[in-house]
Amino acid sequence: MITYIALFFVINLTLLTNFIPNKRIGKITAIAVPLTFLLLMMVFRDYSVGNDIVGYKAQFDNYLSATKMSAKKDYGFYTTLYLFAKTFKNFRAFLAFEYIVFYVGFALILYFYCKNTQVALLVFLFSPLFELSVSGLRQTFGIALCLFSIISFLKIKKPFNYIASILLWIIACTMHTCLIPFAFFFIFHKYKANLKYLWLYIFLFLLCAVSSKYLFYILDSFADLGYGASGVYLGLPKVALVYFVFFLVVLCFIDLPILKDKLSRFYDLSFEEKTELTKYLSLFFIYILFQSTVTYNLIFARFGIVFSVYLPLIFSNSFALIKGKKARIVSYLAIVGLAIIAFWYENIHHDACGVYPFSWGFYK
Repeated sequence: MITYIALFFVINLTLLTNFIPNKRIGKITAIAVPLTFLLLMMVFRDYSVGNDIVGYKAQFDNYLSATKMSAKKDYGFYTTLYLFAKTFKNFRAFLAFEYIVFYVGFALILYFYCKNTQVALLVFLFSPLFELSVSGLRQTFGIALCLFSIISFLKIKKPFNYIASILLWIIACTMHTCLIPFAFFFIFHKYKANLKYLWLYIFLFLLCAVSSKYLFYILDSFADLGYGASGVYLGLPKVALVYFVFFLVVLCFIDLPILKDKLSRFYDLSFEEKTELTKYLSLFFIYILFQSTVTYNLIFARFGIVFSVYLPLIFSNSFALIKGKKARIVSYLAIVGLAIIAFWYENIHHDACGVYPFSWGFYK
């Protein structure tokens, strides 16, 4: 627990970077320091942290004496694991390589598109993206490549952006099949969420929740995903419902004329900022739809996990619009409180990925 408290402290300590005259250097520092701390945590943790890490370590050890690479699927990941086993013979070297790729990709997303680093990182800690990154090495590697795919698509000139980003996505799919739906990014990256489509959002949410097991069967028949779809009712998708309400609240905050007029003295929203936020909302809605499928199947929800990266961006960029020093302080303290409660609920009370307790394992 002490390590996670220290991590929260480090993130909040980077508020001091606001006093650095060079804003660019200040932002880089605010991103680099917490992510470096996280990188060290992931590389030098005990192998008991993260439910699947022991299994990956066992596979790595098997490759040390194996004469050829063997895998039933996700060949890109296991080929990389095999090459590291034969070349470096050290599992922590592989962890270092993977998490450097992941956190550099995440750092670039924060640098280019985040307007408040501290808020984004606090939200990241209770996001499904962080939870999965601790345990799922295949998914994390694939997500990392998709983050670079986003950067490539938005920053490289046409038509090379399409070539680079699609190539990165294809490689990501060889790391884990859950990255297949990232193709939605290329279709919806320009789409802006709008309140006039409210009934469509509600309909799609309910449709995915009700028909999740059938959707999974269809996808599994084409892709041979190797997961068993459950036909057992698992209950309402509570987390997805919370995210869906959050989605609607932010959308009303942006798009409801009456609300905009009443709250205009508390926040300032330009056309460019509205466009940016509504694009993030539309892409985050893809994650919500996948998350809603936990009604019948827990595994299928992971297929939209990469789009959860927009959750910290929506929080941070909405926070950046708040006017007034007092309002910003109160809002920030509220987000810190929310982050602590949500982190406790997701990673301690309901720990699905072995995030807690954390212990170091430097010498193993």
